[in-house]
Amino acid sequence: MIIYMIKNKLIAVTLIAACAGFLFSSTAAFAAAGFTVQRSDEAQVKIGMGNEEVQKLLGRPSRNVKYANEPGQSWTYGVNGVDNGADDDRTLFDVNFDAQGKVLGTNERVERIHTKTLTVE
Repeated sequence: MIIYMIKNKLIAVTLIAACAGFLFSSTAAFAAAGFTVQRSDEAQVKIGMGNEEVQKLLGRPSRNVKYANEPGQSWTYGVNGVDNGADDDRTLFDVNFDAQGKVLGTNERVERIHTKTLTVE
């Protein structure tokens, strides 16, 4: 009976550790990919806001790019809850900054994801 109880506790501890590991790794993967936003979040970003304010509001962007012909960075977030009519399209929200890190403007766009189908005969 004692061995049975110890074995059950060992299984329970192993399961808890495995679940905790899965939760941590999925959270780390989500953080690495950046955050997604709701359309209601987009409306809160105003011209002139600083990049720190935007990051507090929206979190870390999925992409952070500095284009050569633009004065500042461009941050990109995925948008949740938008039906584009196609499973392989995604809606993105861009926040464009000036050289001082202030919001110049925002835009929403649809990114088409092309998948190739390989047919073997």
